[in-house]
Amino acid sequence: MENKKEIIIMNFLKSHWLRITYSMILIISSYIAYCYSADITSDNIRLNKFSYIGTVATIIALLIAIFEIAQSIHASKSIQKQAKEYLSRAESLDHASFSTECLGNLDEANSYINNENYNTSLKCFQHFRKTFSRFSYVFENIDELNKKIGEIELSLHTATQTTVSAPLTKISRSNIQKDIISIKNILEEIYSKRKDNYVSPKN
Repeated sequence: MENKKEIIIMNFLKSHWLRITYSMILIISSYIAYCYSADITSDNIRLNKFSYIGTVATIIALLIAIFEIAQSIHASKSIQKQAKEYLSRAESLDHASFSTECLGNLDEANSYINNENYNTSLKCFQHFRKTFSRFSYVFENIDELNKKIGEIELSLHTATQTTVSAPLTKISRSNIQKDIISIKNILEEIYSKRKDNYVSPKN
C-alpha cells in the first residue's frame, strides 16, 4: 500500500514539477518581499530604484511573452504545413495503389472478354468502377469519363445475355475492348504524371 502511495506521489511530482517549482519560487519571493518591505518603503530612493527595477523586469517579461507567442505561432504553422505535406503524400500513395488495382481489374476484364467469359469480365469491371470511384475526383472531365465507364458496363451487361446460338459479334466485342483500353490509357497517363508524388522524399 505504501509503495502504491509512493508511486502516485512520484508520478504527481513528475507531471507537475514545473508548477511546483514556480510555486516555490513565488512563495520564497513573496516572503523576501515581505521581510524587506519596511526597509524599501521607508526610503524613497530605495523605493524608486525598486519600482524602476520592477518596471524594467515587467517590460522584459512582457517582451519575452510576446516573442514566445510569436514563436509558438510560427512553430504551429510549420507543423501544420508539414502535416499537410505528409497527408498529401499519403493521399498520393493511396492514388497509386488504387490506380494499380484499377489497371489490374481492366486487364482481367479484357482477358475474360477474349475467352468470351462475359459474366466474370463484368464482375472485374464492376470492381474497377468501385475502386475508381474512391479517387475519381482527381481526374479532369470526370463526367465524360464516368459516362464512358457506364457505357462499357452496360455493354458487358448486354454481352452476358448472349447465347451460343446468338453470340456477341466480333465488332461489339472489339468495341468493348477498345473502350476498356482507352480507360486504361487515361489511368496510365494520370499515373505517370503523378508518380513523382507517390514516393516520399528521402529527407
